Amino acid sequence: MLVATALATSASAPRLRLVAMQPLTVRGIDFKPAERVRVRLLLEERTLARSVTATQVGTFMVTFPDVRVDRCTTFTVKSRGNQGSRAVLTGRPLPECPEPVTP
Repeated sequence: MLVATALATSASAPRLRLVAMQPLTVRGIDFKPAERVRVRLLLEERTLARSVTATQVGTFMVTFPDVRVDRCTTFTVKSRGNQGSRAVLTGRPLPECPEPVTP
C-alpha cells in the first residue's frame, strides 16, 4: 500500500485523506464550513487543480478523474481555503519500489 502522510498541527486542523488511487480521490476534513477550497495535485511534471466548497461540517471530496497512482507513485496534494485553512497530503513510494529512472 502507498504511504500517504498528511501535515497537521492538531486534531482539529484541516487535513486531507487519500480515499482512492484509481482515480485519485482525496477527502478534506476540518475545513471551515462552506469554505471555498482550491486543491492542487503535483504529480511528476504536471499540476492539476480543482475548486470545491466544503460542506457545513467542513468536509469535501475531490476526484482527479484522469489520474491513477499506485504504491510506487510520488505525489503531493495541496489545499488552500479562502478562509485560511490549509492542508497537504504527500504520497511516497514504499521502500520496495524501484528507484525512478532518470534520463
